[in-house]
Amino acid sequence: MTAAFVDRPREMWLDARAVECLADPWLVSLPPESTVLVTPGQLRALAPHYRCRVAVMLDGDAPPAAARIPDVIVARDLHDLERTAAFPGDRGLYCRIENTQDLEHAAIALAREDVTYGLIDMRDETNIPLELLIARLHRLPVRLVKRVDDRAAGEVALRTLERGADGVLVRAGEGEPPMHPASLVASPRAALALTEWEVRRTQPVGVGDRVCIDSVAMLTPLEGMLVGSTCGAFALLCSETHPLPYMPLRPFRVNAGAVHSYALSSVTRTSYLSELGAGDEALAVATDGTVRTVAIGRVKIERRPLLLLGLGNRDVEGSVVVQDDWHVRIMGALGEPLSVTHCRPGTKLLGWSGAAPRHCGYAVEETLVER
Repeated sequence: MTAAFVDRPREMWLDARAVECLADPWLVSLPPESTVLVTPGQLRALAPHYRCRVAVMLDGDAPPAAARIPDVIVARDLHDLERTAAFPGDRGLYCRIENTQDLEHAAIALAREDVTYGLIDMRDETNIPLELLIARLHRLPVRLVKRVDDRAAGEVALRTLERGADGVLVRAGEGEPPMHPASLVASPRAALALTEWEVRRTQPVGVGDRVCIDSVAMLTPLEGMLVGSTCGAFALLCSETHPLPYMPLRPFRVNAGAVHSYALSSVTRTSYLSELGAGDEALAVATDGTVRTVAIGRVKIERRPLLLLGLGNRDVEGSVVVQDDWHVRIMGALGEPLSVTHCRPGTKLLGWSGAAPRHCGYAVEETLVER
């Protein structure tokens, strides 16, 4: 099973129809890729120097005559939409969904060739209507933008049915909103520059506490987690997706190493393995360096024999301490899983250099020596 979340540009919409002062600096400074939704009356008074896109909602009004031509006209029904046939920009429908009949009408209307956007406003908390619209319309040009009230709802909308909505619509009041729409929009999938590391020594270190990270996601054979004893050297520990005798696969798991180790919880922060628990996040890293954030469902800490692998990359040295058993796999430099007990001085591994010192998981510029 591969990671199916679809990474693509998402749109930020801000519903400013209840805002009286459209000259607020935070509104004027919205980035060009944002869209602000206003009334026809607001459009006539809108500052011409807005950088963002502007959409106007028609509530039975005639298409607006204003100094600024909107980028999008949004209608509440097909009758109003057809009155805008001569409009040169994008057109959208605002769909309020309270029942199955509303859902069916929305699906049919949004399938029209002259509809660019569907603004989806759902009465109920369930995302099933959004799932059904995505399933029926995802091969068509229409872009679905879901109204959300908070960050959690926005993150769910952008991942619904794995593909997610094309954007989110956030309501604005007077003054800068506590939740900016930009904070909800998924960023392009990040990547880390993985490099070749050499095993320079191996040393059994006796019994200690080792951590298995059980994520809520199915990891792929090319994925694992970056783990290391120092902030400058991380090795890619494999997911348990590679066949083993005596043991069934655990494709959600990474046997990550000793409790003192650092692991990447995001592209900018590390966590100690001992700190992680259910509900926290970890970074799944593929052999090509692409990453995705996965939630942790469980962390298992057990007493096991441990093995230290000393690592080197040019003049950078570090180490990783892992369970001393043949079934624990670490990623070789060519992206192949290697048993940690088969590693010898000279074995080439895939890894990453965090470079900067860390304080409470964050990179800082300070004098730091780790051995």
